[in-house]
Amino acid sequence: MGTSATHAHAAPLDPGSLPTPGIDDRSVLVKQARVTKVAERIVKAAEALPGDSGYSGIRTDPANSRFTLYWHGKVPAGVREAAESDPGVEVSVMSAAFSLRTLKKAQKAVSDQNPPGRRVNGLSPIVSVAPAVDGSGLEVAIEAVKGVTTPQSLVETQRWFGTVTGEVPVTVTETTRPVATGRHDGQAHGGARFVVSGRTCTQGFSLWAWGSWSYMLTAGHCAAEGWTATQPQPSAPYAHVVQREVNYDTELLMPSHGTSQSFFTRQIWWGGPYEHSLRANVAGTAAHRSGDRVCASGGFSGVHCDVIIDNPDAFMDFENPLPPFGRTRVWDVAIVMASGPDNPVWGEGDSGSPVVTYDGNTAGNVYANGIISIAFGNIVDCRGIRGRKCWNRGAYARLDRYLARNPSFQLRTW
Repeated sequence: MGTSATHAHAAPLDPGSLPTPGIDDRSVLVKQARVTKVAERIVKAAEALPGDSGYSGIRTDPANSRFTLYWHGKVPAGVREAAESDPGVEVSVMSAAFSLRTLKKAQKAVSDQNPPGRRVNGLSPIVSVAPAVDGSGLEVAIEAVKGVTTPQSLVETQRWFGTVTGEVPVTVTETTRPVATGRHDGQAHGGARFVVSGRTCTQGFSLWAWGSWSYMLTAGHCAAEGWTATQPQPSAPYAHVVQREVNYDTELLMPSHGTSQSFFTRQIWWGGPYEHSLRANVAGTAAHRSGDRVCASGGFSGVHCDVIIDNPDAFMDFENPLPPFGRTRVWDVAIVMASGPDNPVWGEGDSGSPVVTYDGNTAGNVYANGIISIAFGNIVDCRGIRGRKCWNRGAYARLDRYLARNPSFQLRTW
């Protein structure tokens, strides 16, 4: 296939800081990195406690170097010590009605009672269910159906959910039906577009199986297992699809016969949808905190860093375009929103693209959050390539959860 063609536009990484479109004040990224370190110490302290620690959630405010910790019950000394570990980060502790563990049980109860595609209480299908970050209950979004969904029906639906979750209250909102959502000749790197059976998607992150091959993670709704991925320009096969996990919207691209085993690199394209001027180094995985800003390197949208994590522990239902067709439940996704109602998170063709955290450093390193999975909310003007649909809300499949399910794979950081 001539692998040299895929590296033709790979310019050396600029030694300076990476550009961060969508963020006017770059210092917010530096502050966020400091906030995240304290938040991670708290989570580790909570995980070290026996049983249900009482941890409910964290909502960050990186621009002001602070965050709120939600906790059910008395906060243990070790957690308080972690919260006070950096005097430059302000931590407010708020009482939570429920722990995250209790809310996750309620979330599962909703899932067990509502298979994908079923109308909730005979009214509307579920779009997403997530524990409220403040520990107050569950947040459920249902699909608005013209002529069916009314203010009264929302009240009835909320009451019906209460019969499933018991003491855990449920807040029900309505939203649009979620849509499964490239860099055209640099397939060695994440963020590159690829074509499979006439559809175009985007590559995410390179993974490595020891003693085997480098693989590339992408969205599971892009292709079925065994299908061949080709370069958009020139049209040449370079990989095929393996290990598809429908209910996590993930799959892997494996280099085809004759392609180097280490073909996929740790780098992702960084720039506009046609620019190959910069590549960022993936240095590890990232945390997922409500309020944190992340960057999306969309194959069709290009890079922008004004995407905000809304809820990191959701599941969503969407219409799967490939077998098994129909409504499919996707677990382990983080719901995100744009920095403004008229701004896009991503859109058509961006599926599988890398979502990363960047701390504003000068080494050109980014940290992997996950891959673009779903878009929904309001239709807004697209960044990058026009003539397609983009939305102001979306969800990405979490990489840390993928690696936990598949321990034989490691994120490629070398």
